[in-house]
This record gives sequence, C-alpha cells and structure tokens, in this order.
Amino acid sequence: MDEREAVIADIWKQIDEGHTNGYTHFNMQKADGGHIQVFDHGRIVENGRYGRVIYALITNLETVRENYGNSECNN
Repeated sequence: MDEREAVIADIWKQIDEGHTNGYTHFNMQKADGGHIQVFDHGRIVENGRYGRVIYALITNLETVRENYGNSECNN
C-alpha cells in the first residue's frame, strides 16, 4: 500500500469508528517538486444544506512539532 492509500484508509477508519475529529500526517509535493511533511486535522460537521461536510486544516508538520511536540502529531 502506498502512502496515499494508507492515508485514505486511515481517514476512513477514523470516520467509521465514529470520530468527528481526525488527524493524520503525510508528505505533500510542493510546486518546486520538493516535498514537505504535513499534519492534517479534519473535522466532520452536519450542515443543514449539504449534509455531512469535512473541513480540513493542513499544517507544516515541523511547525506543529516545534510548537506542540510530537504527542500532537501521532494518530
């Protein structure tokens, strides 16, 4: 399983377990072709018009570790 498949499986596992806040981390390709590790915090909310909506905040993983430590970066 490649990283993308593993991240998708991890997100669906969290959703299937009933979590409304989920966390994962992965490598993202930058415009210059390099890669950066990112921390993804997703939240599921109910919207009267659209139903279940997933919001995601993607942050530089190094910045999260500098400010919060490794404990916030583990699933």
